[in-house]
Amino acid sequence: MQSIIISHHHKTQLGRPESGSDREIQQRSTTMSSFALGLTKTAVEARDATVEEEKKLREKVQNDLVFISGEFEMMQSFLRAANNYNKNDQVALTCVRQLRNLAFDVEDCVEYVVHLDLDDDKSSRWGWL
Repeated sequence: MQSIIISHHHKTQLGRPESGSDREIQQRSTTMSSFALGLTKTAVEARDATVEEEKKLREKVQNDLVFISGEFEMMQSFLRAANNYNKNDQVALTCVRQLRNLAFDVEDCVEYVVHLDLDDDKSSRWGWL
């Protein structure tokens, strides 16, 4: 008769290495299930937070666009009124020049931001504007 050596890798009745009792297997299964559930919950929460942040950013951009449009309207009104003002008044001429430069700078900034977004992502996030 052959001698059987029992080690920590002894075989079960089916010839597979014994991996632990049924209770240990159940614990591992429960742990893995809990881990998977926690991971998916975290992913869903992160997605929801991202969607909420995007919504807030869109609202802020809409509000900023309304504000900027109002400021441009005010600038245009001032420039029309200044056009009828005394052409020799250096203060008025300086204000008009500075206001025009400011308007061009703001316009350049808005275009720059829109083009940056278009360059980053061909399916623009600004398409809803």
